Amino acid sequence: MANDLISRVAPHLIVGLAGTVLGDDERRLLAAAPPAGIILFDRNIESVSQTVRLVDEARRAAGAPLLVCADHEGGVISVLARAVGAPPSPAAAWFPHDEELLAAWAAGTARRAAACGVNLLLAPLADIDTDPDNPVIGTRAFSADPEETAMAVRTAVSAFAAEGMLTCLKHFPGHGATKADSHLTLPVIDADRRTLAARELVPFAAGIAAGADCVMSAHVALRGGDRPASLDPALLRGLLRDEMGFTGVVITDALEMAGILPDRLPMSSIDPRSRKEEGTGPAAVIGAALEAGNDLLLFSRPVAEAFAELEGAVKDGGYGQLLPERLETAAVESLARIAALRVRAVDGTGTVADSATVERKIAGRSIRIVGDTAEALRRLPGGRPPRLVIAGPARDLAYPVVRRFAARLADALGVEAVFADLPMRGQAVGSRPPEAADGAAVIFVSRSVLELSQATALASGASVVVAAGRPAEASLAPPGIPAIATLGVYDAAADELARILRGG
Repeated sequence: MANDLISRVAPHLIVGLAGTVLGDDERRLLAAAPPAGIILFDRNIESVSQTVRLVDEARRAAGAPLLVCADHEGGVISVLARAVGAPPSPAAAWFPHDEELLAAWAAGTARRAAACGVNLLLAPLADIDTDPDNPVIGTRAFSADPEETAMAVRTAVSAFAAEGMLTCLKHFPGHGATKADSHLTLPVIDADRRTLAARELVPFAAGIAAGADCVMSAHVALRGGDRPASLDPALLRGLLRDEMGFTGVVITDALEMAGILPDRLPMSSIDPRSRKEEGTGPAAVIGAALEAGNDLLLFSRPVAEAFAELEGAVKDGGYGQLLPERLETAAVESLARIAALRVRAVDGTGTVADSATVERKIAGRSIRIVGDTAEALRRLPGGRPPRLVIAGPARDLAYPVVRRFAARLADALGVEAVFADLPMRGQAVGSRPPEAADGAAVIFVSRSVLELSQATALASGASVVVAAGRPAEASLAPPGIPAIATLGVYDAAADELARILRGG
């Protein structure tokens, strides 16, 4: 029964892979119970040719076409960066309010993702950058304005589609008006249904009208509720399908995230400190997720771990009491939608398109400078900062794109980059404040609000302060010290910032 039920659930699954080559266990599991698709992460990427080989191996093992997904949004969430670079963030790409430039950005992003074998981009974000204290959206969103975001979403969906790339609007019904991270807890959208319709839903409606293929359900609750949207049939079957008319595929956000799990604790793959009890993992919510109206269930963990979770849950009595007959009832229309999506998936070519000119133009038109950087640098020996201090909480400093950004910038300037781990607001503060930067360029990459005294102490000796994560961090520059806001961490921003810090 265990294998039978797993085989029935598998056509609804998107699963991860462990590394850069397909393991024997993975090959066996993909053949025994082929999923609908796979999702790529930084751990899977070395180069374009290697990634294409990995995708091809997975397809051959499954014996069928696969949806190949990636969170390659631009900016810090660019999982294919090691192979094809990190494109500008959505906020930077839309800052010039130039639809032609945004369409070129989207087309270039789609072509580079397709070169790696990706056929379903988990993008664009239809979230609005509503709350400045939001720890997960920020520059991942196009704008803080619903209509501006809707215009950008519409343009991006159309440009992705013109390149043959399947698209996924996320995170429905919106994650921008929350103050928490759904990886770690269940955030609440502080809005009633009327506000939701006038604000959060506007970009989703625009994306649906433009032909978006998928919508990702978010692990967030509405005001006064304690059930995530990803498990709420009133939002998925009622609002999204019946009221908004969406007929495509609904995919959950990752099932390892705390926002959807029964005990609201993330899996250790999200937070290594998590200590979960049996029966509180992703398999416990699969039944409710399918019955709520999701078609695809996303596991970010490798297939061997995901299937082990499913196997254990079956032995304990099923996936949240999802019996085979109930699964078949929930699956009939769902599987038809998934099959139609897979038919439209176009395999990539392995050929990388050059988007450097477009990305340089975006960086040049979106980076903002307050104060005279040239004068500040003239006062320094050599006319440039003696080093770079990349500052933020440990989780943000660990992002591969942040490390790439720091290395690219340091190499261009010929200086050292060091990392300063700062507490987020509300976290315990160490007894010793960080040492002042002593002429360095301090580059804040935090996605969360930092503890003010620590961040200010670090910036107190800076020659230049760069806000590369949250634009508000530009205000940490001491009086008379120039500040730069890049609207994200990405390759072209590093190059343009290097030019500015050389006095160019």
